[in-house]
Amino acid sequence: MLAFTVIPHFDLNTIPYAASPIMKSESMNFGIVLFKHGRILVKVALPKSGYVPGETICTNIEINNTSSKEVERVEMFLMEVSNFEGKCSEVRRTQFGHLDHVAKAHKRRVVTKATQKISMLANKTSQCTMRLPIPPIVPSFNICRIIHVDYKLEIKVLVTDVNSSLCLDIPVLIGTYPVQTSLLLAPMPINIPPVPEYLTPPQPTALPANITNEELDEDELLKLIVDRLEEVLQLDSDEEDFQEGEE
Repeated sequence: MLAFTVIPHFDLNTIPYAASPIMKSESMNFGIVLFKHGRILVKVALPKSGYVPGETICTNIEINNTSSKEVERVEMFLMEVSNFEGKCSEVRRTQFGHLDHVAKAHKRRVVTKATQKISMLANKTSQCTMRLPIPPIVPSFNICRIIHVDYKLEIKVLVTDVNSSLCLDIPVLIGTYPVQTSLLLAPMPINIPPVPEYLTPPQPTALPANITNEELDEDELLKLIVDRLEEVLQLDSDEEDFQEGEE
């Protein structure tokens, strides 16, 4: 069976919202009914939504700590979220000979991360800027129903002496051609729309080399990725067996 790697070329300049700033806020109350510690509000702002490997994500974080606890540190992660779906055939001793079923795999991995200690006292408001360089990674991928690759920027605010932490995530696009500087000079809008769970990636500007429209049939492509899908499922199974062995 032929194996190949699909890495589309995405020009972020073809996506209007790739150059747009993005903001999101989240709040959390700490403690329980008789032992309330107060509330923390976090606001996160990015100058744009689209990036390419080699760029740095600059994040402005504002923390309003109205709780009685101290904010210890802020952690930031670039998460890759991959979804695979494929039709697999299983040979079973039935009157039908074999049965087909759809196998799905969902993978989340940390691409890169950064940590910043802030030691923010109770009942204070503070701002910080965190920078996260983007390593070589595949771009956002959503050209067919069987392979999806999305990215999220996750912010975690950790508080001393509290088991839970405030978490906030913002979707970002990863492309192969960066946003032009001139597009970033536009003033930030006053009313920024709500942040979706994921941003729709751009469509590829050209088919991969040596693949024609006739060859890029979905059923044929599905067959080509079955091996990869089964490999991912096997990795998940091996990880679970390894964890059980450690316990």
